[in-house]
Amino acid sequence: MRGIILYHAGCWDGLLAAYLINGWHFKDTATCIPVSYGQPVPVEAWSADCDVFIVDFSYSRDVLDELKAQSNSLTVLDHHKTAKDELYGCSYATFDMTKCGARLAADYILLAEKIDVEHHQMKELIDYVEDRDLWKWELAGSKAVNAFIRSFPLTFESIKNMMGTLVEPGRLIGEAILRSVNQSVEVMIDRGLIMGFDGVKTIPVVNATVHNSEVGHRLLELYPNANFSVTWFRRADRKTQYELRARGDFDCSAVAKAHGGGGHPRAAGYVE
Repeated sequence: MRGIILYHAGCWDGLLAAYLINGWHFKDTATCIPVSYGQPVPVEAWSADCDVFIVDFSYSRDVLDELKAQSNSLTVLDHHKTAKDELYGCSYATFDMTKCGARLAADYILLAEKIDVEHHQMKELIDYVEDRDLWKWELAGSKAVNAFIRSFPLTFESIKNMMGTLVEPGRLIGEAILRSVNQSVEVMIDRGLIMGFDGVKTIPVVNATVHNSEVGHRLLELYPNANFSVTWFRRADRKTQYELRARGDFDCSAVAKAHGGGGHPRAAGYVE
């Protein structure tokens, strides 16, 4: 059987989830395709003999059911709140908002292959990626370590290259990178801030092609009366991508879903 893995594009969690499934389930033979909200399903890669995984991402239930009918098997591993209702009661899907996509992939491999990938130098990377992806920041030096991780290109080769280097020297290197990131965030806000989104004048908005989460959360610090912040950028396909970051109990995923996107209660996005 031929393997296909669709994973959340532009995201370390999605990439790591795909890396784990490809390496330990498909033995590095799968076709791995990054996908984004608002883009068509890459059906040109499909065939009836394919075993398909969709990790750290999902589509609507009717699309998923159609994809399942067109493939040998379909497995969906997701943790974004906007997928919860679509995946409810779905036999081919695993959904858990308390874990990141990479953690769900590791759990799947442990169950299906009886292999604990955390014993294969993967534990630190999964832990730190999850700490940022769920925006917990509970691990020691997590912001510096994640800055180190994100200094690498989003490739499988990068994952291999950083094995065993995350905490030392990764944390020390990451501290310097983090200072640079924080400076860039302040410059982008200083040069690009406008106020107002969807008719709400108190929402801060900044054009940010990089560091969207960092810019979004810094805006929430600067504007305590705003329930959420918005960053945006124009993509190569001429579409505009919006990233929303929320505070407290405000659910910005509902805003993203209303625009055809999805995500978590405090971090979501969409494309127009």
